[in-house]
Amino acid sequence: MKKIIVSLLVSIVLLSACTSPKPDKTMPASTPEPMVEVTNTDIPTEETQPVQNNPDQDGFAWGESQYYLDGLIKEQQPVLVELANFNEYHVWVTVANNLSQFDGRLDLRFVNQESVILDKIYFHLYPNYQGAALDVFQVLINDVQADWAYLADNTILEINLPESLNPGETAFVTLDFTSSIPTVMGGNYGLFGYFNGVLVLDTFIPTLAVYDDTGWHAKKPVPVGDLSYSDAAFYLVEVTAPEELILVTSGIELEHTVEEGKQVALFSAGPARDFYLAGSSSFQKWQGQIGEVTVNSYTFPEFEDAGELALNFAETALSVFSTRYGNYPYTEFDVISSPMQALGIEYPGITGIALDLYRLDESANNKTYLESVIAHEVGHQWFYNLVGNDQVLEPWIDESVTQFVTGVYYEDTYGLPAAVQYRTSWDSRWKRVDRETIPIGMEAIDYFDNSYSPIIYGRGPYFLMELRDTMGRGTFDIFMRTYVETYQWKIATTEGFRQLAEETCACDLTALFEEWVYEE
Repeated sequence: MKKIIVSLLVSIVLLSACTSPKPDKTMPASTPEPMVEVTNTDIPTEETQPVQNNPDQDGFAWGESQYYLDGLIKEQQPVLVELANFNEYHVWVTVANNLSQFDGRLDLRFVNQESVILDKIYFHLYPNYQGAALDVFQVLINDVQADWAYLADNTILEINLPESLNPGETAFVTLDFTSSIPTVMGGNYGLFGYFNGVLVLDTFIPTLAVYDDTGWHAKKPVPVGDLSYSDAAFYLVEVTAPEELILVTSGIELEHTVEEGKQVALFSAGPARDFYLAGSSSFQKWQGQIGEVTVNSYTFPEFEDAGELALNFAETALSVFSTRYGNYPYTEFDVISSPMQALGIEYPGITGIALDLYRLDESANNKTYLESVIAHEVGHQWFYNLVGNDQVLEPWIDESVTQFVTGVYYEDTYGLPAAVQYRTSWDSRWKRVDRETIPIGMEAIDYFDNSYSPIIYGRGPYFLMELRDTMGRGTFDIFMRTYVETYQWKIATTEGFRQLAEETCACDLTALFEEWVYEE
């Protein structure tokens, strides 16, 4: 494994601080104000920063803030003080020359932040749900061999800890694994494999399951909606791949070398809910800048017009949402075109958009869809990543909210008539179930007869409209920004959302939530 040498951090000096038609409009001459730079004077020091610098097996230090510093805007850098309490993944992955498989090793530093003693831990093996065959062949806990077993059709890895892990204690987990890379789409949206010249590795890293008040969330994914529910963590990922692949990932690139037809690239990301890896030998890049954030758009050369539009749409959405809900946390954002069975999919710091939407000459609606889908997926950087939630048990908290803020994007960018026109896409979805008043707050698996999309994406944003009308627009806007500030890098729930809304408006929202959200 290639090593980098990074000096141990003595102190960190922080300087100042999937949707439907709407009007086919050109970009406005001016965009919303750029993200505001916030000065932060709380400078972590060696005494105040709880960092563990014990290196992993290849010399990468644990809790080394310097790995992640450049990937965060200055306003967000103080979160690195909490680095020792976040899960931290160090990953090595080698992609075969023919792109048929990859081999990997994961070192995880896991801190038991619960109030209970843990005797087992669980990992999600999402590729085994998405048409691949991921095989774990060694498990070590603190360098000691551990007993483990596959559960739930090989989508869950159960590990028996050699010694119980008390609250506050740390365990170092090592997994060696290998996985095939399918060429036929599987899973819920066809997001993992090698298709049409694009390598897409969705949730490819074995991911520690969430432990919360209800215990471990370690079940097989359901065949509706998104797969993952993850705590915010830090990722240091070294990728060895064929030289010709243009790699695009979550986070930023720290190092890159090429030798004998192979490239070795080191990436860092965090805090983040996941780490995404994509690549293609045909990608072309368009680049822009908004304040501290570099924005990149990747697609094939024949889609140059769409690639430039995608860049403009992403820049505008980042500006709108940063102004509304607080600054985008990272110094880079990427948007790529990708084959998939959805219109778009979100990941920390990057989004994939359906390749077909880039074919502007094949449909007059593709430009319309391209913009609305990009705006929606950019919105997820706030409502899924910055503010986390259980996407399986409470999908409305990220999807319905993001649908609503996509409407805000149109209103802020083009004006109220454009927003009203965009909202007709919500109604079109809801009409698929004859506008039935099915609660939006159910688990994803409970939406039978194809009602998931009509209710979560169609009826759901109308609830946010009603909530705004009930609270008053000004109060609601304050609530939404406070919501992001309160839950950033944490997990939000329906009850937490409601409680904060009631505190903000000093009103009782029981009747509204019973009408729209709760099951009878």
